[in-house]
Amino acid sequence: LHINILYAQKGLSIGRSDPYACGDARLRPLVKKALLILINAQSRDVVLYKLEEWRKELMAANCLTVREQEAKDAFLGCEDLNKLLSAIERKHAPIADQFYTAVGLRLQNIDSQIALAVVTHFSDLDIPVLPVHDSFLVPKSYVEELRQVMMEKYSLILPIFEYSNIHC
Repeated sequence: LHINILYAQKGLSIGRSDPYACGDARLRPLVKKALLILINAQSRDVVLYKLEEWRKELMAANCLTVREQEAKDAFLGCEDLNKLLSAIERKHAPIADQFYTAVGLRLQNIDSQIALAVVTHFSDLDIPVLPVHDSFLVPKSYVEELRQVMMEKYSLILPIFEYSNIHC
């Protein structure tokens, strides 16, 4: 979501493109983590350090979840983290000026404003709603209304945002 927000703030849309696809598909978990870190970090060196720490943690672990194993495999398939960061910067050139700026907290605030607007809508109607990360759970009979409300609230805060194109 944060990558989509950065694009929307520039009046751009990532379209149907997966923001975490950058070269070899097996690297996706590593690209996703790197993007998360680089919008929260102050420098490229910090990103490299954090990725290396994560690599060491994964390599030392005895029991990994499926996602952790995919991340470990991504590290094994990545020869050079600096080159990976450069590839990410090229892929996301329109928003690269926001990388290494610790913009992540501001993005979390925008994300929470959108989530609060969705929760408030359903709470005002006494309809149970449970936020789960970038998603919401509602009774099955309200699923279509939830989709509409999410798109409405997202578009109020981020006019160019295309909810249907979110990748997790």
